[in-house]
Amino acid sequence: MVVAIVVVVVVVIVAVVIVAVVYNIFIIIVIVVVVVGGSGDDDGDDGGGRVVVVVVVVVVVVVVVIALIVADIVVITGKEQDMLIC
Repeated sequence: MVVAIVVVVVVVIVAVVIVAVVYNIFIIIVIVVVVVGGSGDDDGDDGGGRVVVVVVVVVVVVVVVIALIVADIVVITGKEQDMLIC
């Protein structure tokens, strides 16, 4: 069960990386996170809603960071392979 969850997460991250690299949407993601986070912070009355927003923002940020790291690793690995081929 845990393995299945990990596989799904990895697939989602890879998909995010591919889409982000192709469409350069990291900036859009950051803007969305800032906007959503800002609206969550402004809404101080709704504690429950704010917690949900914070959790969502944190998850999105973590996914983006991991996606960037994975993308860097892929790029570096690709360059190393090119060097080995040469």
